[in-house]
Order: sequence, then C-alpha cells, then structure tokens
Amino acid sequence: MGVLTVNNLTGINLRSEMLQVFKDNLMYENKESLWNDDTRHFADTVYKGVLSCINDELYLQEFMPFGHIYRVTGEYVAKTRENNIEIEDLMEEHISLRDAFWEVRRNVPDKLHNFDAEKRICQCFNTLLQITIQAYQAEDVEEEILDPLRDADTGVYNSRYFHNRLEEELARSSRHMRLVTIAVFSVNTGFESDSGPYNEVVRAVARALRRNTRTSDVIARLDHEIFSIMLPGTKVEDASTVSVRLKGKVHEYLEELGEEYAKTSIGYGVANYPEVAEESSELIRMAIQKIEEGV
Repeated sequence: MGVLTVNNLTGINLRSEMLQVFKDNLMYENKESLWNDDTRHFADTVYKGVLSCINDELYLQEFMPFGHIYRVTGEYVAKTRENNIEIEDLMEEHISLRDAFWEVRRNVPDKLHNFDAEKRICQCFNTLLQITIQAYQAEDVEEEILDPLRDADTGVYNSRYFHNRLEEELARSSRHMRLVTIAVFSVNTGFESDSGPYNEVVRAVARALRRNTRTSDVIARLDHEIFSIMLPGTKVEDASTVSVRLKGKVHEYLEELGEEYAKTSIGYGVANYPEVAEESSELIRMAIQKIEEGV
C-alpha cells in the first residue's frame, strides 16, 4: 500500500469523467431509460471504490460480502428490479459501467498503473457482476444479500447479533466452566457522526480489524464508535495483548491512508466472564467502562 497515488482531486476528476463516459455509452446503446439519479449515485460510488482499490488492497473487502459496495450494489439492484428493469438490461449497464472505467483509465499517467492494482480492479468488476446476478435472482434481497444482522455501514455484525451470540456463548461456558472475554475498541474520528469522512474512517477500522483477526472471530459494531470482538476461552491478559496488537495494526493502516485518517484515536477495554460479570449486557458495559477509565 502507499506505492500508487490517486489524490482526492484526481479521483474526483476521474470519477466525473467516468460518469460522463458511462452516461454517453448508455445513450449510444439507446439505454437512456437506465440513466437516473439512482444510477448516477451507484456508478459514482462504484468508481470511487474501484479507484480506492488502486492504492489500498484492503479496500477490496468493500466489494465482498458484506462490504459497503456490496451492500450498495444489492440495494441498487433490488430497486431496479422493483422498477421492472430486465436482467439483460442490468448486464448491459454493467458492461457500460466497466468499459467507461477502462476507457478513462487508459489515459491516466503510467505511474498509476500496476499489475497487482489491475488485478484488484478486475476483481472489483467481476464481484459486482456476481452480486448483481445474485441480488436480481434472490427471493428476499434483504435476507439473502443485505443481511439484517450486519451493520449497514461497515459490514461487520451489528449489536443485536453480538448480544445474542454472547448470551449463547455465556450459557455454553457456564456449562463447561470456560472463560469468555470480550475486547471493545472505541473510535474517535473528530468528524461529525454519519458524515462522509466519518463513515470512511469507521469502514477503514472495520477492514483493519477483519484483516488482523481470524475468520472465526465475531466482530461487531455495538454503537457508532464502538467495535467489539468475542474471545471465548481467552484470559484477560491474553485478550489485552491481542487488543494492543490490533490497536497498533489499526493505527498503522489508518496512517497509511493519509493524515485525516491518522488523526483517529483508538481506545480499548477488556472484560471477562465470570470474573467481572455474568450477564452479557453487564460484560459489555464493564469492557466499555475500562476504556473510559483508561485502563
């Protein structure tokens, strides 16, 4: 990461150019009925995401289940399907979207080209096509593609899922006399909550946490600025060691993304069952309190 550079101004200019070529392509193919505000917003989000993948290999997560671009695509396809747009038209739209990107990119200076980046770009568009087909064919897009148990902004699990899983884990641990420890991470971005920059930062934090934990670990967003990880069978001392490592990895990633990201402060706290608390809500509260106490 950090080898290739597309600055904000360049990215905005490229996206604007790509959007115009995309629109022109649809008009040329007599598909002007496919162009509207929803299409423009969707295409702009996709182009911004693909351009981000040039610099940041972790950003590819946003195109995977259940990343931000993945969700945006699912929502867009669901809406177009409700408007009786045929799957064949969506496929042509996808081709136009992809072709417009490459047409503009061919004119970008060579310093922005790299084999690994090109592979990621191809993977982005291939994944978009897969999501489009799956979302169009799904009987229930909300259940099969968007997943109500996932946080809509970051793609990690939401608080409802985490509370339920934690209660199940505590019940299981009570029977088998096993420890359960949770680690919580606070994120202070300095941006207004739910603003564009704020959402970009919390998504980056989620990407870094996913990258540096096991696939079996349950990562959730409990609140706007609180993430949590469940660590069954883990001692508090070991959970603290893990938390320090994760905090360092998150900071390292944010610093690579730029000055605005690097200003984000990350705190952590850990709490375990049964020593600190025996109920899920109390365990979470105690872990968060550890952050507030600076412990």
